[in-house]
Amino acid sequence: MEHIATLLFDSLTSRRRDGLRGYGFASRQLLFSTASFDIDIELTPVNRQISLVGQVLSRDTRSILGEATIYYNHAPGSRALLTRHGEFHFMLAEPGGYSLRLLVDDDIIRIPEFAVTL
Repeated sequence: MEHIATLLFDSLTSRRRDGLRGYGFASRQLLFSTASFDIDIELTPVNRQISLVGQVLSRDTRSILGEATIYYNHAPGSRALLTRHGEFHFMLAEPGGYSLRLLVDDDIIRIPEFAVTL
């Protein structure tokens, strides 16, 4: 089954809405959701690159097994296996538009494009 995730929370836009500037914050938090899964993503600058760490959480008790593929400007890029806790990690070399495709058991989760900046 294919799931399209929707963005529930973005700490970058939340800070702006609350009247705070983005200065002094080391990372950006994104939370996406489908009917069956939540996907938590943290973006952190590391030596002129961006560390993307994510976790897929199932709404039922099944374990999470699968892989993640990152897309940069709609072109497939690196793949990462999910850990037994549903975690994945990518190092992003440059800012731009990124999206994710997660394969979890028989489910495909698509995370729409989001902008990544340094």
